[in-house]
Amino acid sequence: MARRKRILCPSTKTEALEVLREARPEMNRVHAETPYDSSTYRQAGEVNRAIDGMAEERTGDREFFWMKPH
Repeated sequence: MARRKRILCPSTKTEALEVLREARPEMNRVHAETPYDSSTYRQAGEVNRAIDGMAEERTGDREFFWMKPH
């Protein structure tokens, strides 16, 4: 049986980016407020890396959610 590739419609991609846009600053806050050697610190960093990976897959820009200088 042949495997079928799932294709996301544009609205699903946009909705996913909006959720990630809200989640990344929260993970930045958790990352900044927890002790450096804690598992929470490491996990928040992993979540941010995953968010950046999804942004790169959806937009082609891994730094899509990074704060840009004015």
